[in-house]
Amino acid sequence: MQATETDNGYARQRISRAFRMIGIAVAVSAIVVNPWVGSLYRGDIVNYADVMLNYFCFAIICSALIFLSSFFLSKFASKWAERVALLILVMSMIVLSDRLLLARLGLPLWIADRKNHFKHRPNSIRKSQGVIVRINRYGQHDDDFPLEKASSEFRGLMLGDSITMGHGVSRDDTFSAQLENDLRSKDGDKRAFQIIDAGVQGYSTFQEYNVLVDSLKFAPDLIAVQFCLNDLTEPFVVEKRFGGTGVHYQGVAEEPTGIVSFLVNETGYGRVVQEYLNRGKTVENERRWEIYDTKKAAASPINDPTFSESWRVTLSYLDKIYSLAQEKNIRVLLIIAPHTYQMVDERLRQPQQILTEHAHSRGVDVLDLTPIFDQLIFDRKVVTSLQDQGFSETEIEGLYEQRIGKYFLDQDHYTPEGHRVVADQLFKYIIDKYTF
Repeated sequence: MQATETDNGYARQRISRAFRMIGIAVAVSAIVVNPWVGSLYRGDIVNYADVMLNYFCFAIICSALIFLSSFFLSKFASKWAERVALLILVMSMIVLSDRLLLARLGLPLWIADRKNHFKHRPNSIRKSQGVIVRINRYGQHDDDFPLEKASSEFRGLMLGDSITMGHGVSRDDTFSAQLENDLRSKDGDKRAFQIIDAGVQGYSTFQEYNVLVDSLKFAPDLIAVQFCLNDLTEPFVVEKRFGGTGVHYQGVAEEPTGIVSFLVNETGYGRVVQEYLNRGKTVENERRWEIYDTKKAAASPINDPTFSESWRVTLSYLDKIYSLAQEKNIRVLLIIAPHTYQMVDERLRQPQQILTEHAHSRGVDVLDLTPIFDQLIFDRKVVTSLQDQGFSETEIEGLYEQRIGKYFLDQDHYTPEGHRVVADQLFKYIIDKYTF
């Protein structure tokens, strides 16, 4: 009997030492996997600082729990203590392995959202295309500002997709930030100005309507909604509610419940599973992108069978935006952003005409940027002559590549100089419509 108790005591001591060794190993991993040490071996630490800090915190907590378990194992000879210690160890290993996997994979700039599929991750920082993207506490690519508006303050709310958000440029270079600075410079210290950049990459009009509903708390004096051709087509490729695949390049899967969405989108194991499952949808995704091509949409009439439902949905949500703004007695402006091929080929500007006529019929002002950028970049007589000679749109764009590159990063996103053009136009509009 005494020998058995002695053997059990030795066994508990060995297990206790094993727990301490595991606790030490976990503590060492926390020293290695954290944003401070990680910056020495990860060049893109900005994109992983939050998940590495998350692992560091969990590792410290789990290390302490495992050490505490070893203490109880050495002091208490009971099955209850052994089971609790084993449970703590197993749960710690599961959580830490998940957090470690996430520290390797990282999290995107976006999080899941029940209404809009995805939205910006509040208070996040990421590096994209060589620029730092900083999201404020409201989930906007903007600086932080008070929720309550001062009595003399003018606020403009900019709704839109990646063009409004400022894909490829810093938040100081977006047209929202440049416009805000212009207004402040003109008015000096007499009045406060806040131009809120509520654009989110990948958003369309149905999501922008939801953003407007949530953003009325900021008490805007002007609502500007920016439209680009992919607003018409993208929902029908990626959004399940419109027949899409639910797979989005933002790295957020559309799931039926909040718990499943969290497990799939916010855990390391979930992101691995998500990537595996989405492989099977790649072919369907590509097929739908081919069907819902923006250039095809630009060349098709509003009643084309492929795009008629897209137009119905798009215009219905624009109606909702206009109606809500007018109900709240807030001036609303539609901004139409062109693709570069629409400037080369005027026959591809049907969407601009449809949107303008629709907005005017609702008493909404329109700022069509297509002719403005066209005049800055292209010589219309030369373009017409080249078209008559049989030059393709791609060939003509190639001849004007340098001028296009001054204002556009690609077919639709602006350079800082392109944002400058938009800010100038909005500045003129605001000065003309408002009295300061």
